[in-house]
This record gives sequence, C-alpha cells and structure tokens, in this order.
Amino acid sequence: MPSTSKKSGIPPALVPDSLALPGGLESEDLSFRQAIRVVRKRKYVVLWLALVCGFLALAVSIILRPYYSTTATIEIEKQQSDPMDSALGQLAGSLGGSDDTKTEIQTQVSVLQSDALAIRSMERTHYEDHQKHGWSLFGSSARLPQEKGLPLSEASAARESLLKQFSSHLTTTPILDTRLIQVTFEDPDPKFAASVTNALIDQFTEDRLSRRNSSTVQASEWMSGQIADLNKQVEAAQQRLIDYQKQSGLIVFPTSGSSSTQQGGSGAPSVSSPVLDRLGQLNKDLVIAREVRITREAIYRLAKSGDSDALANMAEAQIATTPGDTSSQSGMFSSLLALRQQQVALKLQLASALQTYGAKNPHLVDLDTQLGELDRQIKDEVQRIVNRAGLDYQMAQKTEDGLQKAYDAEEQEANKVNDSQIRLAVLQQEADSTRMLYQDLYTKLQESKLSVGTQSSNVSVISSALPPAKPAHPKKVLNTAIGLAGGLFLGVIMAFVLDTLDDSVVTSMQVEDLTGIPVLGSIPQFDYTSRLPGRKNHLPAEALASPSGAWITSQPNSQPAEAYRALRTTLLLSQPGSPPRTILVTSSLPKEGKSTTTYNLAACFAILGTRVLALDADLRKPSLHRLTRNSNDRGLSNLLTSSLDPADFIIQDPQVENLSVLPAGPTPPNPAELLGSVAFANLLDRLSREYDLVLIDSPPAMLVADSSIMSAMVDGVMVVLRSEATTRPALTRVAETFRRNKANLLGFVLNAVDTRSSEYYYSYGYYGGEYYGDKSNGKQKS
Repeated sequence: MPSTSKKSGIPPALVPDSLALPGGLESEDLSFRQAIRVVRKRKYVVLWLALVCGFLALAVSIILRPYYSTTATIEIEKQQSDPMDSALGQLAGSLGGSDDTKTEIQTQVSVLQSDALAIRSMERTHYEDHQKHGWSLFGSSARLPQEKGLPLSEASAARESLLKQFSSHLTTTPILDTRLIQVTFEDPDPKFAASVTNALIDQFTEDRLSRRNSSTVQASEWMSGQIADLNKQVEAAQQRLIDYQKQSGLIVFPTSGSSSTQQGGSGAPSVSSPVLDRLGQLNKDLVIAREVRITREAIYRLAKSGDSDALANMAEAQIATTPGDTSSQSGMFSSLLALRQQQVALKLQLASALQTYGAKNPHLVDLDTQLGELDRQIKDEVQRIVNRAGLDYQMAQKTEDGLQKAYDAEEQEANKVNDSQIRLAVLQQEADSTRMLYQDLYTKLQESKLSVGTQSSNVSVISSALPPAKPAHPKKVLNTAIGLAGGLFLGVIMAFVLDTLDDSVVTSMQVEDLTGIPVLGSIPQFDYTSRLPGRKNHLPAEALASPSGAWITSQPNSQPAEAYRALRTTLLLSQPGSPPRTILVTSSLPKEGKSTTTYNLAACFAILGTRVLALDADLRKPSLHRLTRNSNDRGLSNLLTSSLDPADFIIQDPQVENLSVLPAGPTPPNPAELLGSVAFANLLDRLSREYDLVLIDSPPAMLVADSSIMSAMVDGVMVVLRSEATTRPALTRVAETFRRNKANLLGFVLNAVDTRSSEYYYSYGYYGGEYYGDKSNGKQKS
C-alpha cells in the first residue's frame, strides 16, 4: 500500500501520526482513558441498570417476610464444680484423647448441628405444627398421605424437608480462643425463635449428660439383671423350705447373727454332729465364696468397660461400706484414688499458675508434663485393675467351684446321718444366704444409680436466648446498596458490551487507524436554534432567511463555519502551487452531509475571491438546489442530453459572490451512463477552465457506481462520513473502492461530530465551543 502522503498529495507535515504508543505509561494511561470514555459514553445505561437493580433489591426486601434472629451463648467447661467429678471427667477426657480444646469445641459444634439433635428439638418445640400455621412464599408443606400420623424418624419426606428448613435457620459459631459457642436461630416469630434456641441447648445438655453416664448405666443394667435372677432364687429357696416343712412336719425358726437354725414346735433335736457342723461351715464358706465371686465378677466387668468414673464410684462405695477394710481387694483401688486426688490437685495448681504467670511461663510446661505423666499412670492403673480383677474373678470362681464340690460331698454324708434334719437346715440356710446376697446387691445397685444421678454436665448456659425487638433481615438499606452496586457493575459490563458491538466511526483517529488515510476536517454537529432555546425570534434576518446547513452565509462565526474554513485551508495546502481544480465530494451512504459540505466548502473558497462552481451531479436524489433555494427544473441532465450552452443553466448564488451553482435538473432514466459519457467529460473539462474550482456533489459511493465513474475524471476525491452513523465496514469498503479505481483520494471529512460527547473530549481534551462567537446577540467570544 502506498504511503498516505503520496496517495493523497498532502505534505508530510499535515499527515496525522499513526497511533502507535510504546507499551509503557502512555499506553496504560490510554487504556484507562478509554475505559473512562466508554463508561462516560454509556453513562445512562449504567445509571439505568443501577437504578433498576436497586429498585428490585428494595422491592424484594419489602416483599420478603422479616425474620428475627435470637442468640444464646454456652460454655463447654473443662472442669466440673465437684472436684472428684471434675477429676473423673478429666481422666475420661485424657483416656479418650480429647484434650485439645479446639478439637473439643469443634466436636460440640458438629453435635449441635446434628440431625438427631435437631429432630428431638423439633419434636420438643412442635416445630412442624409451627411451620404448618406459618406463612410461606411457596405455600405450606403438608405431609404426604402415607406419612400422616407417623413420627419424624419414620416420615422420611417430612423429616428431610423440616431438617433442611431447620438447618438453614440454625447457626452455631465458636468464639475464637474461648470455650464459648454461640447458637443462633431465625424465625418469623421472635418468641418461637427464642424457645427453639433454648430447647436446642437443653436437649444438647441432656444428651451430653446421658452419654457421659452411659457406661455406668450399662453396669447398672447388668446388676439389675443379676438381682432379678437372685430374686427368683430367693423365692424358689423359700418355697422349697416351706414345702419341706410341710412334708417333714418340722418348723424352723430363723436365727439372727448365726447361720444355724433352731427347730421348734415339733421338738426335733438341734443338729450337733460333726458332719452337720462341717456342712454348716461349708455352707457359710460357699455363700461367702459365691458373694465374693459375684462381687469380683461385677468389678471385673465394670473395669473391663474402661469407665474409670464408674470404677472409682464403686471403689468409693466399697471403701465407704467397709471403712476399716485393709484387704488386698480394697487396696486394689487405693492407687487409682490417690492418683485421681493428685490429678485434681495438680490441675488446680495449673489453673492457678496460668492465671498468675500467664500461658508462656516455663513453670506451666513442667506442670503440663506432670499432668501428662499422671494421665499415663491413671491409664496404666486402670489396666492393672482390669488384670487384677480378672485374676481375682478367676480365683473366686475356682474357690466357689471347690467349695461347691466339697459341699456336695459333705451333703451326701450328712444325708446318711440325718437326712431330714440336714435337709431342713440346708434349705433354711440356702434361703437365708440367698436373701442376704439379694439385699447386698440391691444396696449396691441403688448406690450406683445414686452416683449416676449426682453427675452433672459440663455445659453451662452463659446467656439464654431472648425474643428480639427488630428483625435481622431483610435489611432494606443494605440490600438496596448491594443492588445499586450490582447494577453499577452490570451497567459497566453492559457499557463495554455495547461499545464492543458498536461498529460506528466516531473520531478522526478511528478513521485514520482503519484506512491509513487522513481526515481533512471534522465538522461539528450544531443546531443553532436548539442551542439558544427561546431566542429563535431574536436571530438576525439573514439567519432566518438562509436554508438549514448554509453556515457560511447564515452564521459565519459558528463552529461549523470555522470547521469549513479549516477544511478549506487543508485543501489549499494539500498541493502547494497547484491545488486541485476539480474535487468530487461523495459519501459511503445517504444522509451523511455531502451536499451540505459541498455548498459550505464552495462558499468558503468563493469568499476568498476564487471562482467556484458547485455542480450537483447527484442525478438520482439532488439536494444542492435546496441549499441555494433555487428551482431544479433544468440543469446538468439537460446539458448532457442536448447541445445547449452551460451558461444558460448556471445560477449565481445571491448571498455569496463568485459562487455559481449548476443544479442536477430532472432525473434521467440512465444517470450512470450520462455521467460516464464523453459529453460529461467534455463538460467537466470546459467548466474546469472557466472556474478556478469545481466541487461536484455526487451520489453515495456504496449504493451506485456514479461516484466511481466520475472519480477517474477529477483531480481529487473527498469522502464525507457521518460521526456515529457511518460503520467501520462501510468506511473500509469505500476506501478500498476508490483505491481499486486508482482515484486520487484526498481524504475524509468527518461530519456531525458531537463535540460535547465523551468520545470527542477524550480524543482532543476540550470542547472548543468557547472560541466561537455568537452573532445573534452581537457578542464575539474570545
């Protein structure tokens, strides 16, 4: 492609520099300015979307049902109020590996959010009934017919729906670096929201206490089963004794403090033989061995469960019932109780040191080490107790089995001596011993239940939930602000999308970047009467008498008039010494201002004393005669179809000296053939000799071939573009059309430029309107 200056004939000093900035601060500034330009250009789109989004957000906030939020705070304590229970709780915690405060708090948060706890809380507060009577945007969610009357645990569809609603309104938040948890619940009813929050915490406390006592409860249930069996044995032994009394006719009076029986009523002698004495002693030993075996079996089962709390409670109960007992059985728990007391004392020291010296004191490290060592010792002691209890249980079982065998053998011997008396004494002793064993186990069961009831939960309620006075959401002001911000963001995006889709030409720099051909001038868009509202009646007579668009004659000091003068200067300097004598003025599409440009440019040259002819060669839709207010009854079409003298058709413009106009004349059937004929070429050659400058107004180049035909007959071609109307494809096509025809394309004229738009401002940096005068009021602006 040839260079711009060579193609157009314009000196290099007048050729605009190409817009090629280095990738530095200038290009970054240009990108920022381009972004500001796009937003400024589409500001009404941005503002409209912002207002719409803000209004929608406000409308939705008003429509939505208000929800009240209530919050309760609980504390997961590390120690219990009772020192002994606290030690047992800490021992269980150490054995379970949950000393980490953060892990423990997070675990309790997960428990608070569990479905099981939510279901029990909903049943406790009748949450489903509350939802049925409440207002819902999508209607009430009634149960399916097959689930009516079923509990939530069995109604899967209703349960899942309620759990989803309940979980969406429940929030549990642990407070950082504390053992506090905030439980928040939202509901349209503030009182119900507070009741659900408090019910959830109460249910959580009860469940936690129940889990802490589960091992003790299991041991108690086993002892209850043993007691039930003993009760049946007592009844059976007593019944056998009564039956044998009836059968033998003997009456036995039970003795207190002795296992021997005295028979009376029948006069039967007391059993005093060695066999009976040995039998009585074996019976005592067997009862004791059986009691020891049952006791040690209970201890072994309880120790094997690993619940140190229940094990310690049983040890304390045994020591309390036998305070002076120093046997090995009681001493088995002494080490465990001593270690627990040391642990409690050491934790008190640790809490005191933490409060006194702070968390980073070296002394605390030593105390933590000692506490860890105590935890390990307690764990080892529990395991030792399990092993010792197992051995004791085995030994007790073997002892009982041996005594039972000895008792059975001795009983056979006693039967031979006095079967009836021995049998009666045995039945009496069996009934008494079974009753005593039953009473002993029943007492221990009650003590175990009492220990369960005295344990307390480590959950403390710091502040209960109270009904709030104001709803938590929707927040109208915040939602409206978010809607406005979102609308602004969408508006900016829409502005860039519209700018990307907009392929119109706006500034001269865009024209030069697309074609490489300079813009000779920019004609501003200017409506004089609209710019001076209410002053139309004060315009001068020549302004009212001149046709619209004749700026040179009607408003010589206006912005368009100055722009046409600048265009005239550019054309005069385009070829120094020999400016073009015939210039074809055309456009890419209709209504881009080619006729107005032709007339005003001709008037500008005529004012300098140049003999100018404005030739209307648009034989299809002529308009140049309207600017001069002349008739179009005869003109160019008549000259090309006859041999008449052109002087008879040329009209002198009465407002501008040295300006002549040749109208187009009647529309012929073949405009292209006439303009491409030898007659038009000869006419144009003659007129160029008679006038200093001939400006030809031609049809749009993109619609008909008239302009392309005439471009080869003239010295230069000037294309008029309309800002924000001419598209980029049309611009590139018209430029390529004249290049292919090898026409001397002088350049483009950008018409109807909005100097008040953001495009013009960011391209040239100022509006420029303050430099033009206002002839209507007789003042000239400097």
